[in-house]
Amino acid sequence: MNDIEQIFINDQVRLLRKSRFAGCCVTISLLIAPIICIVVILRPSNKVVSELKQDSLWFPSAGSESCIRLMDIDGDGLDDVIVSLTDVTTIANEENKDENHSLFCKSFDVEEPCSGTVYGIRGYDFKILWSFRIKQSIFELVCDMIDINNDGYNDCIGAGRQATVVAFDARHGKVVWDSRQIKSRHLLWNSYNPILLSIDVDHDGMNDILISHGGNPTIPSNVHEREAGCLIIISSRSGHQIGEAFFMPDGKETYMSPVLYDKSTVLFGTGGETVAGGLYSISIDNIIHQKNQYVTLVKSFTKGIMVPPIVLDIDYDGIDDILVSCFDGTLELIHGKTMRPLWTRIFDGFEFYASPAPGDFNSDSFVDFMIIINYGEWDRYDYSQVLVIDGLTGETIWTRNNTFGEFTAPLTLQMKKKGKYQDSFIYRQRGQATEREYSNASTILIHGIGLQDGEISKDDNVISLNSNDLCDKFKLNDSISNIFLTNIDGTRLIASIYPPINDENDICSQFEPMERSGGAIGDVNGDGIFDTIDLTTFITKLTSHSLENFIVHSVLTRFSLDLSNNENQIVANYQAEISDKTINNKKLVHLLIDKNSSLTKSTLHHKDLSIIPKQTWNAYLGRFANIPPPGRRRRQRTIFSKDQVDILDQIFERNQYPDIQLREQLSERLDVPEARIQVWFKNRRSRARTTTKTKYQNN
Repeated sequence: MNDIEQIFINDQVRLLRKSRFAGCCVTISLLIAPIICIVVILRPSNKVVSELKQDSLWFPSAGSESCIRLMDIDGDGLDDVIVSLTDVTTIANEENKDENHSLFCKSFDVEEPCSGTVYGIRGYDFKILWSFRIKQSIFELVCDMIDINNDGYNDCIGAGRQATVVAFDARHGKVVWDSRQIKSRHLLWNSYNPILLSIDVDHDGMNDILISHGGNPTIPSNVHEREAGCLIIISSRSGHQIGEAFFMPDGKETYMSPVLYDKSTVLFGTGGETVAGGLYSISIDNIIHQKNQYVTLVKSFTKGIMVPPIVLDIDYDGIDDILVSCFDGTLELIHGKTMRPLWTRIFDGFEFYASPAPGDFNSDSFVDFMIIINYGEWDRYDYSQVLVIDGLTGETIWTRNNTFGEFTAPLTLQMKKKGKYQDSFIYRQRGQATEREYSNASTILIHGIGLQDGEISKDDNVISLNSNDLCDKFKLNDSISNIFLTNIDGTRLIASIYPPINDENDICSQFEPMERSGGAIGDVNGDGIFDTIDLTTFITKLTSHSLENFIVHSVLTRFSLDLSNNENQIVANYQAEISDKTINNKKLVHLLIDKNSSLTKSTLHHKDLSIIPKQTWNAYLGRFANIPPPGRRRRQRTIFSKDQVDILDQIFERNQYPDIQLREQLSERLDVPEARIQVWFKNRRSRARTTTKTKYQNN
């Protein structure tokens, strides 16, 4: 900065500060009371820390694609676990549709195939508190948006396969209503994440919910003519459908959860793995009144939009922007003010399967995105990439290649590094090979846990091998599910979850992980240290597309995120030990550690890091399902005074690109954060270009 600029700023700021002094005194006095309240609210709990008696819980013959929700369901002040699993022995196929099975389902008052189960599990010892049967597999759970039965506690709503929608009392594990009252449901279609509307449509004193409904697994991938999916409004109180279903205006199927953009607008997506689609916005009023008036935000001409968009204010202009992940590998940030792209990235040959995780990963005070993309085409993937994308520019900040395809959404862990915000992220990786190695065979995918009712068995290239052949063909390390804590500076292996091991004389496994479940972060035992709670499903190798010899086991795990402990946490059991009361086999763990000397060494320097006590994005689709963003950095729009603008305008006339030193000096003297100064100059340059372009066109 030159002397003229320095003198000019000093003179102008002196006047500003003089006029502000009285206001500051009043402001400080008003802030005292809230600060006292915050101290009381956030002080450590006096509750005795519960000893974590068990760090794993196996579910034999059950698989899962469910997200995990943490909430206190037993009233002890600690987080508990709510999750859904699917019993593969009752998956709907013709062999199971007998009279005995029908009677079995009727005994629970649940529709066939009644293969799903929702569990309430105590967080600190993994004791099952309650469970109940549901129609099919659930993959969406929302547990903090509404109290349906008016008992003073929030209830849960789950949605999933074969039109499954269920509302239940989370404290007692009792169903309030289910999807049998939804008249427009298609029995083979999926139901997706419910969102709470801002209005009470049926005037019963409770705001109602909206779901999307679509996706037919019985149609082969090469058939592109599909039935149009729909949006359905449901009474929160009773579960009855309100009005008529609003069908996708482009006539396409839908696999995307709807997202509430603002109080009156909903975002919805269409298309599938092999079917073109788009992202649209529509008013709630138009859905209610069946008005086909909507706005097209993005069109995808070869594949659809299946991953819910992330909605948050990237550039702090006071209007939410929209991050769109197209299945064809296109990532686009739409500016909320203009509804035009701020930037676009195209990842050729890749597909988006998992939701991005937002966070400030490069400490620039702006939200970035951690994404996972898979190389190949549905339903075969060769490998995957994990990337961190700069939120303002769309440029790649950090990248890593993984040996296999990955499908679990990552989690943001909000942190500080040397006192400055720098978030980390938690993600899963199958296998322990180096990042430059790729798998010998593509990852094979199916819809859900096993084949769905009516789905055609795709058993091409399926090989039947005995356990000895499998041990010769596959390395044990390739079937381990690893959990990593990573930032752009380093990586630490938090935990390794081993597949069921054959026996003590045969240290290998016939299982491989099928990563579909989303994890969560919380302090489940009250020791003040966050834990990561995950659910991993293992399936028999090379049987992904056939129910013949199809065996599934799942394990719920808890791992401490104690940054001072670099020891890798391991869960391992022999297959014969798999039961619903399994405790980790410590002897086997030590044996596996001795056999495996290739564990990833930590490059994360924990001494410089600290975890933020209040996390706001710690589960799949966020803590509040579709409300994204690190709330501590979701600032209100900065309103500059006339005097401040005058100063900034005069500096802009001399220097349109102030360096960090000048911005920090302006920040200090104008009492405005440096990031806001940077955004002001960015927006001012944009306005200047627009003005110049308009003058040129007029001339």
